[in-house]
Amino acid sequence: MIDHNDMVVFVMLMFALGLASIIVSLSLSIRIERKPGFAGLDPPRVVRAYDFMNRMPPFKIIRRLFYNALSRLKPQGTLVDVGCGPGYLLGVIARRIPSLHLVGVDLSDEILRQASRNLSDVAVLKLTLMKGDSENLPLSSNSVDYIVSTLSLHHWPHPETAFCEFHRVLKPGGTLLVFDLKRDAKLLFYFLIRLVTGVIAPKALRKVKEPLDSLRSSYTSCEVFEFMKGITWKELRINPGLGWVLIESLK
Repeated sequence: MIDHNDMVVFVMLMFALGLASIIVSLSLSIRIERKPGFAGLDPPRVVRAYDFMNRMPPFKIIRRLFYNALSRLKPQGTLVDVGCGPGYLLGVIARRIPSLHLVGVDLSDEILRQASRNLSDVAVLKLTLMKGDSENLPLSSNSVDYIVSTLSLHHWPHPETAFCEFHRVLKPGGTLLVFDLKRDAKLLFYFLIRLVTGVIAPKALRKVKEPLDSLRSSYTSCEVFEFMKGITWKELRINPGLGWVLIESLK
C-alpha cells in the first residue's frame, strides 16, 4: 500500500519536473538549418485548408495583436498588405478603420479569389486586390503610407530585395510593420508547432507539412537585422517573441 505522504511527495516532484521542463523550454532556443518551403497556394484544396486554418483562434489572436500595434499609430491614407492571403487581416482593418484605402497583394491567383470572396462586404472603392511579388510591387515609388505583412516573410527568397522594394514604395515618413515566425524559436513553441502540424492542422496542410515547414523556412532575428541594416530607415525596431518576430520601421 502506498503511503499518503509518499504520494504527496511524488505528485509534488512530478509538478516540479513539469514546471522545470516548461521553464527550460521557454529559455532554450532551437538551432535548425533553414529549409525553404513552398511559396504558392494555388491548389484549391490547399487554399481551402489554409483559409480554414486562418479562421482558427491562434490566427485570430495574431490578427488582433497585429491590429492593436497598427491602431496605436493612428494610420491614415493608403495601406498595403503584402502576402495578404485570404484577406482576413484586411477585413479587420477595413471594418475598424474605414478611412483607410487598402491594397492586398499576393502571388497566388487562387488565394486572391478566396480573399475576394471573404471581403465581399468591404466597399469596392476602398479595397484593391492585385497579383504581385514582394520584390517587384505593382506600385509607384513614394506612393503608400503603410506596408504591413503577416506570416509571409519566410516565403520571400530574397528578403533584402523585398525590404528595399518596400522602402521604394513607402512615402517619406511611411511605416513598415512585418510579423512572421522566426527559426530560432523557443523549444516550447517549436513543440507546439509540431503538434499542430501532426494533429490539429487540416489534412491538406498536414500533407505539405504546415505550419512546421513555415517555421523551418523562417529567418532568425539576426538574419532579419542583416536584411534591414543596409537600408536607410529613420527608425528600426526588431522585436522577438517566443517563436515570432515583429519588425517596425519608419522611412
